Amino acid sequence: MGYLKKNIIVHMILCSSLLAQLPHDSLTTVFGKEYFPFNKKIELVFDSNMGETIKNIKVHDEFYEAINVSDKFTYSQKFIMKNDGIYIIQTIQNIDIFLYSADIDITYSEPIRQIPFPLQIGDAWSWSGYQIKNGDTTSISLTGNAIAEETIELQAGKFKTLKIKLFFEEIDGEKTTLYQWLAPGLGIVKMKAIIEGSGIVQIAMALLGYDEIDSELIEIRYLE
Repeated sequence: MGYLKKNIIVHMILCSSLLAQLPHDSLTTVFGKEYFPFNKKIELVFDSNMGETIKNIKVHDEFYEAINVSDKFTYSQKFIMKNDGIYIIQTIQNIDIFLYSADIDITYSEPIRQIPFPLQIGDAWSWSGYQIKNGDTTSISLTGNAIAEETIELQAGKFKTLKIKLFFEEIDGEKTTLYQWLAPGLGIVKMKAIIEGSGIVQIAMALLGYDEIDSELIEIRYLE
């Protein structure tokens, strides 16, 4: 019995030693394209402080389009997918809140890599270039961080997610911080946006109480 016990202890020590010598990557979850899918067969319904929002995906020949629609706004982005990540090529916003309305169309000097693949917790990435917003060209930068792997419970269910932070900054001082929780097969299931700046849109959003937007998935609809 004593001999067996010693063998078990030695075995445990050897296993611990081998694990300690394994490269960091082998012990870390790797997140891939499944966390940012373009699935046109599902419709996602979100609840937020700006009301209910419905998200759909359209698949075009050369790009994907994510369209978010509510009573107060329409927000769509066009993406291309490459082997090393997801890239934004255009952002279109229509805001209609009380007495304030705005139409914004943004393209970029080159596609912005919003999320790189593969991705691990602790990874950081960045991009800087130019945007053309309603015909005016200004500089813009993006920094991103993979913050944590979190399990969250929402009305739509329980999800194991990758939490990321995206920070956009424009030369005129406009800043947008996005926290996104991404679930495999669904993409964004929870989001928090913080909007700062002294522009007309930022001031109007702040006055109306929408300088911080929280959104959570409440329903998954499977389309035929």
